[in-house]
Amino acid sequence: MNLNIGSGYKRIDGFLNVDFNPDCKPDFLVDVGKETWPMEDSSVEKVIVHHVLEHFGEDFFHVMQELYRVCKDGAIIDVLVPFPRHDTFLIDPTHRRPILPATLAMFSKKHNRNDIENGGRETPIGIMYDVDFEMIDFRFTLEPSYQKRFQTLTEEECQRIVNESFNVIIETQILLMVVK
Repeated sequence: MNLNIGSGYKRIDGFLNVDFNPDCKPDFLVDVGKETWPMEDSSVEKVIVHHVLEHFGEDFFHVMQELYRVCKDGAIIDVLVPFPRHDTFLIDPTHRRPILPATLAMFSKKHNRNDIENGGRETPIGIMYDVDFEMIDFRFTLEPSYQKRFQTLTEEECQRIVNESFNVIIETQILLMVVK
């Protein structure tokens, strides 16, 4: 089974669409931040979560636990979120949580153990919430005006611009793999 979480009006072939808005006519009408999802444990192979996670406050942790519960070992979760230092994140009053690759890395038990062993300061979220997601890839989408410019700069120069400026990166795609 494949899920499109927070599908809205965008239905994806080969995926069951999940949303809380009945007007979208989802396959599953669920408030994923508050309810237990109607899927069986370890029944999902792939999940698309595009422009959804940034909308959750404290219920974000419930979403991550339910994702973990319903996914099989090795399931892939495709996350797409607006970059927190871009106007697309800042102007939407429903955006409640910035999501960066490092945010989701904290849901890896391996990452948590490495951080603990090295005297780190991160909250061991994967261990605390008993979930385990390995980040297998992430990519940034640059504003078109920066795409050519970044080709002529060093990695350090690009990183400095990203760290010091707004509206450089539009969104982030993060691929997670479920570890059970």
